[in-house]
Amino acid sequence: MNIKIEFCMIRKFYEGFTVYSNGENPVYVCPHSGPALISPKNRDENSETVASLCFEKTGGSLVISNMPRKRNFGIDFNRDLPSQEHATMLYPEFMANKNLEKLQKFKSNFAFAAMSKADYMEKVRIFRSFWTTVGNLGSIIVFFHRKYSRVKNYPSIIDIVTYEGRGVDTGVITEIVDSVNLKYDAFLDEIKPFYTDQILMETKRILLRLKENFKTEELKDLSHPDMEVIANDLEILKKIGDPKLLKEFLDDPCHERFYKLTEDTLSKPAHPKITIENIFKGRKALSQKEKFFNNHFLIMEAEINSFMSFWFPEKTAEILMEIVSRLQSAKLYRHLGIAQTHVTEFFGKEEENQ
Repeated sequence: MNIKIEFCMIRKFYEGFTVYSNGENPVYVCPHSGPALISPKNRDENSETVASLCFEKTGGSLVISNMPRKRNFGIDFNRDLPSQEHATMLYPEFMANKNLEKLQKFKSNFAFAAMSKADYMEKVRIFRSFWTTVGNLGSIIVFFHRKYSRVKNYPSIIDIVTYEGRGVDTGVITEIVDSVNLKYDAFLDEIKPFYTDQILMETKRILLRLKENFKTEELKDLSHPDMEVIANDLEILKKIGDPKLLKEFLDDPCHERFYKLTEDTLSKPAHPKITIENIFKGRKALSQKEKFFNNHFLIMEAEINSFMSFWFPEKTAEILMEIVSRLQSAKLYRHLGIAQTHVTEFFGKEEENQ
């Protein structure tokens, strides 16, 4: 993996995305790399940075979306197709941007809203072109996404998604991730203070935004859509936070107590690590990915912490290339008919020889 491939490639511009090719495999895909219209949350920033570094080293293909994912402006390629009736019915709602709970439910499941039948058909064409192209480029497909530097994702820096074992063999990926965590243990321990600082900064930002929106420092109505971020973080804090500080917050749910609970939790000894479906299960756009769940394809997602993709993109790419190269070996072994136990034994011997 240390040999840099001569960067001679074929570039093709499609409507909605761009493909760079330099060999068959792997296929690196960034479905949310397009512009962020209205809200910075509307793109997976720096996912394309890490993916392009992987592509530069290994060759294969790189698929970069250039579409905004905000539903009335563009397409979220990592969701399913809505019906024409549903897409056109929701379009005015997205333009008004008022019924946030209803819009969030739609966004969780569907790729776009459409202003008319013609607009719907155009978006369907682009959507299908994207997925057909991805499927035709190669048999090892890696999707790149961004996850926030938030308590709800702690201590994961990269969450590997296997589609609950349908895209990647669970036993093999577990062996690989355990081995890679061990190999990068010193680096992961070294970056912990910077990682936790980023989480605390993000917590402060969220609390400040809630204070401006609600004109209070109370955090009582956690069922409100704007409070979802606090509710999600609190689920993790309930599991790993200090019981005394947790009780103090639950008795008096205010900004100061929530921040204190978060800060104390992050001071614990645990350090960042690569995880497997720690938070994300890959249940989006399954109707498009179903065709890849067979012995011909190897398909996975990498949910990369925004802290890693911005501050350590090269190291992040190195870690992911390590995982993907070992999965390629496992895929080859499987095609040769070698038992999984022998594959995992091979990884163990490979570690000893490094």
